[in-house]
Formats: sequence, C-alpha cells, structure tokens
Amino acid sequence: MKNCMRLFTINWLLIISMATLSGCSTTLLEGPKFKPATPPPAGKALVYIYRLNSTPYLLSPDLLINGKKILELANRGYSYVYLKPGDHEIKANWSFTSGRKDLQGKIKVDAGKTYFIRTHGHVYYDTITYSSSGYLGFVPEDRALSELNQCLFIKPGFVAD
Repeated sequence: MKNCMRLFTINWLLIISMATLSGCSTTLLEGPKFKPATPPPAGKALVYIYRLNSTPYLLSPDLLINGKKILELANRGYSYVYLKPGDHEIKANWSFTSGRKDLQGKIKVDAGKTYFIRTHGHVYYDTITYSSSGYLGFVPEDRALSELNQCLFIKPGFVAD
C-alpha cells in the first residue's frame, strides 16, 4: 500500500511539473494561415514541414536539417525550406520534459520538386503507465495540402543548404 501511494504521488508530481513547464512554452501560434511558397529556385527543392494536432500540444520540438536547427515546430504550425538535391538528415528533437522520443530519418530530394513532411505523435499518461509514439515522414500532396490549411506559418530561422 505504501508503494502504491508513493507511485501515485510521483505520478501526480510528474503531471503537475509537465503542466507547469508546458505553460512556460512560447508555442502558441499567431500568424497567417497556409499560403503556398514560391516555387523552388533553380537547382533547389521545396520542402514543407508541418505538425498537425499532436501532443504535447504546448511543447515544440527543434527541427533540424543536416544537424542545423531550422525552427521550433509548434503544434498546428508549418514552415518550408529550399534544399539542394540529394540526401539530407532530418530530426524532430524533443526536450526531455516532453515525454516524446526524438524522431529522425533521411530524405532524398530532387531539384524542382515539392515535398511535404509531417511529424505527428502522441504521449499518453495515466497513474501507472506511460507511452509515446510518433512518426516523421513524407505525406502525399493532396493530403498535405488539406492538412496544411489548418496550420499557421512559422518563419524559419535558417534556410538549409
């Protein structure tokens, strides 16, 4: 019984801590709804990156391309970058407090083409269990465009080469 109460107390402290930390986040978006980017310049690909309604809602992963931070990808946010053709590493780097596992992979892009990448996932807590799931990958254009209409633009801090 003592161990059960201890586990219950620890879980509640974790939940309160997560709620407090998420309140400090600056990921509540304000800005324009989806507007298509200009076509990629010669020798580049256009890559949209977005996050649609995934937990934890108030925390944002750092999005890295080739090891360089592009932006913090807020929930219901999107951005885009122009990339040189070839292979690129992409990573959604979550903070420890999010409860989410980092997601990463490689993408290959061709000049003159447009790509859509979505990150999505969930974190689930209850008094004794915790789970996290997610993915980061390409989405077909028709699906991506309908989902992007629910997102707000985030200006990237860096345009990758």
